[in-house]
Amino acid sequence: MLGMLEPLGNLTLLERPVRVMSLVSAIRAALRSRRHQYDVRDLLARRERDLKHRDEFLTLLAHELRTPLSSVLHATQILDRLGPRSPVEEEQHAIILRQSASLARLVDDVLDVYQIASGSLTLDRTPIDLSELAGRCLREMDTTFNVKRQRLSLAGMTGPLVVLGDPQRLKQVLVHLLRNAMQYTPAGGKVELTLARDGDEAEVRVRDTGVGLTQEQLAHLFDLFREEEGLLKRRPQGG
Repeated sequence: MLGMLEPLGNLTLLERPVRVMSLVSAIRAALRSRRHQYDVRDLLARRERDLKHRDEFLTLLAHELRTPLSSVLHATQILDRLGPRSPVEEEQHAIILRQSASLARLVDDVLDVYQIASGSLTLDRTPIDLSELAGRCLREMDTTFNVKRQRLSLAGMTGPLVVLGDPQRLKQVLVHLLRNAMQYTPAGGKVELTLARDGDEAEVRVRDTGVGLTQEQLAHLFDLFREEEGLLKRRPQGG
């Protein structure tokens, strides 16, 4: 009998004859349970609506921020053509260029998160030489970001390593990994990007001489907005 009743779900069986008090009590308990289910359903629906409105707002904000950021980046490119600058001007120009690029990257990240959450992210999968892409990423890191504090190098394969992927997304992944490694590697340290072939797949490794992560911290590596206390003490900007 229990096996027959199990597929029916949340079911209370009352044998006859049953006292009126037991029947009324069972019915009231069932109604309370059903009301709680409706409350939870409505709460989840409101939460889903709020999340959707938040994502739409962030996406709209990111689109609106793109225009002034593009203007700032364009202005810095014009300044590059105006001739030599004083050391102070050169330093301030480099700060504007670097921080504008960081803001533009953050705006693009917000748009990417919304596309991933909404299932609208598209990948342009084409054959691409990962070795050439990695070398380009290192050169751009050297000019766009302040990498003079650490040694940045490419190791492993020297010939072509062709993969099927989205060049823009692969570049995004490599730059994120390198920036994160550099952020927690002290001055004079080393950040190394290694490429290798593993059967029909390409393998990318980033190794640094930074603070590293404990096994406990690795268990929470992909938790959103998590900051480790030990890293916060070593790096003022957190991470």
